[in-house]
Amino acid sequence: MSAKEMYVPGYVITISGDSISGLVDYQNWEKNPFKIKFKQNGSGQEIRYNPQQIKRFGLSGEIYISAEVDTEVSSVKINTLSYTSNPEIERKWVFLQVLVQGDRSLYYYKAPDGKDNFYIWHNDEFQLLVYKKYLSNSNGREVTKQNNRYKGILRLYFKDYEAIHPKIDRCAYNKESLIRVFIGYYEQSHKQASFVKQKDKTKIEFGALAGASLSSLEFYRKGVSDDMGSSTNMSLGLSMDIILPRNHGRWSINNELLYSKYSVSSTAEVEGRDYYDVRDVSYAYIKLNNMLRYSFPIKSFGLFANVGISNGFAISETQTTTRYTTDGELHNGPDDLLNDTRKYEQGWLAGIGARYNRFSFEVRQERSNGMSEYLEFETAVKRMYFLLAYKF
Repeated sequence: MSAKEMYVPGYVITISGDSISGLVDYQNWEKNPFKIKFKQNGSGQEIRYNPQQIKRFGLSGEIYISAEVDTEVSSVKINTLSYTSNPEIERKWVFLQVLVQGDRSLYYYKAPDGKDNFYIWHNDEFQLLVYKKYLSNSNGREVTKQNNRYKGILRLYFKDYEAIHPKIDRCAYNKESLIRVFIGYYEQSHKQASFVKQKDKTKIEFGALAGASLSSLEFYRKGVSDDMGSSTNMSLGLSMDIILPRNHGRWSINNELLYSKYSVSSTAEVEGRDYYDVRDVSYAYIKLNNMLRYSFPIKSFGLFANVGISNGFAISETQTTTRYTTDGELHNGPDDLLNDTRKYEQGWLAGIGARYNRFSFEVRQERSNGMSEYLEFETAVKRMYFLLAYKF
């Protein structure tokens, strides 16, 4: 079995109606699969099925039905929306995910491009709940509008149950909102649904991290860089990881509250003068880091990569310049190196790491805009972190 395969107990129902138990390679799909891998019980042979080869399959509390359906394929990106409310329809064979099944049923298809399509079973066929976002000109301005035909289709579908029509009027075109409409129907009709897809849960993990940071500060004036040197310090923090549903938790949003510090010093000689300047800069920050992480799980071991942004708030500040004569005697100072500084620092982060059980180690790079308020005298702080983390 490869690292990406995750076989779990399941079944397929053939075109002839036979039910076969076995193992399905379950990838916890965010987007509906185009094909599946299946191993019949007692056989190690892998069989691949597409929607035209089986009627349905099921596993891990999920059911998928093969169907040839109309799909709405217009763009979901704002900058490529069309100027017509008419749906753009393509006929396709797909695996529909069952969300609610009973005498009134709801189905779902998420296309490879991320487009959502929902369906009902009506008049012995799958009927698309039509929704489209499009552009329109209003008084010379470009505005976004919505074709909400799906609400009218649902009102007709539940025409004998007007008590749930207010739910339909408020219903958004997403899983949770549409499922609530169908649950409302079953409550009003006092009937029982044979299946309701349970909501995917978001998992939250807390942890602590500690390690070392190697920081450097640079000044930029008219494109010329002035390196202030580097500093090695300890970093400590707490983390809250939001594990996103689907895809076996490979995607997560990592949030950290991190203490970070640097202290650098440099000497600037003044050509033709009998003195030199010693510049000292020291800052300590509480940083709020937000990163998107993708993990590559391999049993209890795994690799990960993340990228995100940092927001630092200075809790201590030292930035001085002191002038000495060439003989090493104090000439004047210390004075402020910069008259105006900012306490809020912004930057970007990128890192890679490895995880084993509850422990992980990461090497991370950060670049931020430093403390200078002057456009003509910019600063940049570069940090390299070596962090050991533990999940509670």
